[in-house]
Amino acid sequence: MRSGSTLGLVGMMALAGCATGQAVPKAPSPAAPDTAEAPIASTPGAEPHPVTRDAPPAPQGPWVGAAADSDVLLAQGGDAFVGVWVDIPAGLHARTRAPVDLALVVDTSGSMEGAKIQAARASARTLVQRLADGDVLSVDTFSDHARTLVPPVLLTPETRARVLSVISELGTGGSTNMFEGLQLAEMHVAQAPHDHPVRRIVMISDGQANVGPSSPQVLGDLAQRSLGLGAQITSLGVGLDYDERTLDAIAERTSGRLFHVGDPREMTATLEHEVDMLAATVADQASIEVVPAPGVVLVGVEGARIESAEGGAVRIPLGALYAGQHREALVRVRLTQTASGTQRALASVRLKFHDPAENDVERVQEVLARATTSDDATVVAAHANAKTHAMMAMVEAAETQIQAAQDVGSGNFMQAEKQLAVAEQHLREEAANTKDDESRRKLTVAAQSVATARAHAAAAPSAPAPKLREDVLEMNAAGMKAAGY
Repeated sequence: MRSGSTLGLVGMMALAGCATGQAVPKAPSPAAPDTAEAPIASTPGAEPHPVTRDAPPAPQGPWVGAAADSDVLLAQGGDAFVGVWVDIPAGLHARTRAPVDLALVVDTSGSMEGAKIQAARASARTLVQRLADGDVLSVDTFSDHARTLVPPVLLTPETRARVLSVISELGTGGSTNMFEGLQLAEMHVAQAPHDHPVRRIVMISDGQANVGPSSPQVLGDLAQRSLGLGAQITSLGVGLDYDERTLDAIAERTSGRLFHVGDPREMTATLEHEVDMLAATVADQASIEVVPAPGVVLVGVEGARIESAEGGAVRIPLGALYAGQHREALVRVRLTQTASGTQRALASVRLKFHDPAENDVERVQEVLARATTSDDATVVAAHANAKTHAMMAMVEAAETQIQAAQDVGSGNFMQAEKQLAVAEQHLREEAANTKDDESRRKLTVAAQSVATARAHAAAAPSAPAPKLREDVLEMNAAGMKAAGY
């Protein structure tokens, strides 16, 4: 698996059956100091956020689950794999829409002239209009240097009109200093009031960073600091000239999102959907913590940024979660030898998040990973877990798509097509063999996506340069989407 590329979340671990747990409220974390400027302080008379008065009762049970690649593991020990997932019920609605703090940062370099900047203006207007009164918004631009057009401001009918007027004047010129643009946006979300728990940076860019620090690694490192402030980054890559490696890194390092916008006219609909998702946020500052049981070592996590925790545990940042969202991961563990027929705990898998409907109190949901052991490899194979095997195949396919996009872009057409063919065959075999209907559906959809990427790779040698570039960006975006970004 390609290191650092998939959402999935993870890489590998073992477990086998999981017990359910209830969300247990914990003592709230100390409130962050309100460092926002005066315009974003709570003001009397500001319209409240919409209340979902007739929301259905929240579905019961934990949102987190886990299962090993088999419900039976070899007693002799060794490495095993586990699937870890989070499913937020689609019918789950917070009683009150959580206030949003959003920093919009727009590339206004010379290459954005024409249809692109027109679409950026229209999209920014849509974003401003769909945010609620009481949300906080800032607007920054970057070209040779970054500058603030609208410092963080609490949206009211009056301030909204002023922001829209500023956006209508967006112009273009100069180079692309993405580093300064992200720095400004990060500074603004750092000022978010503590009662605005949903925080997001939205960046629109059509080019490659060419002023200031500009490598994917440096820009990814900068972006990662935003996640520490509770803010993820949504990047809209516009046209054919943006650097997908940089936007991939920003999405991966912040558990954010990446959109390829081939036609600037698509930008408005994309941002409408993004704001609607923010409005459906039911958890913020979410993470998965995997704590190994005695005799179990977490070998590593592939495809996601992790943080080390005490006792050999790992933490996987997720950011904000919204109703209907699915996130998944693979983790690898190494087991010591045990007697055959033993049922043993492997790990505690905990979803930690802040609940914006309950004054942002921290909550925890937990499942306990267990496995039964056997000396018989055929017994292990007979108890394979369909859901986790499907996840393994799909994570591998997502990584293959992203790598294939890079290979096609660099002229390694045959290598890309060969790897995609292997991934497609694996997905179709898993779909044919699984008895789980939902896993079969997901595997079939993933196989179709890989087949499309394979067709692009096959046609690449004779494709004109613009079509080839468009195919590369579509392949990369499809792989990132399959990985959860």
